[in-house]
Amino acid sequence: MEMGIQIHLVSGRGSDDVRVPQGTTVLDVLVGVLAIENPEEVTVRVNRAGASLAQELKAGDTMIVAPAGVRGELGLPSKRQFHRLLRSLHYERFKSGPGDHEIWKSPGHKLSVNFKKGMVDLAVVQRLKEQTGLSMSEVIQRAREC
Repeated sequence: MEMGIQIHLVSGRGSDDVRVPQGTTVLDVLVGVLAIENPEEVTVRVNRAGASLAQELKAGDTMIVAPAGVRGELGLPSKRQFHRLLRSLHYERFKSGPGDHEIWKSPGHKLSVNFKKGMVDLAVVQRLKEQTGLSMSEVIQRAREC
C-alpha cells in the first residue's frame, strides 16, 4: 500500500496539510484536489518559487494557489495588522534585527519578523503558526481581524 507524501496547500479556501500520492504534479492538485476548471487562470508557487503545471511535488512542499495577477496572493496581513496580532498574542517588540527584521518576544518564544511589499512574509506566518499552535489560515484570519 502506497503511503504517499504530505504537502502544505494554501489557497483562497484556506490552508491545510494534504496527503497526495508520490508523483503528484501541480496540475493533479489543481484539478483533483481543488477542482479548478481552468488551471491556466491561477498563479502557483511551490516553496516560494514559480511552478509549472508539470512540476512534481515532493514531501513537505508548500504549494500556494492564487488567481492569476493577484498581488498579495494569500491576502497576507499588513504590517499594522500583524503588529496588532502579535500584541494580542502577548508578544512584545524586543529590538531591531538584521536588516529590516524586527525581533519580538513572548514568554518562551522569540520571533524574527520581516515584511515584503508592506505585508508580512509568509515564512513569518509559518513560524508563528508553529509557536502558537494555530493553523496558517487562523493566523491570517486573526491578523485581518485585528
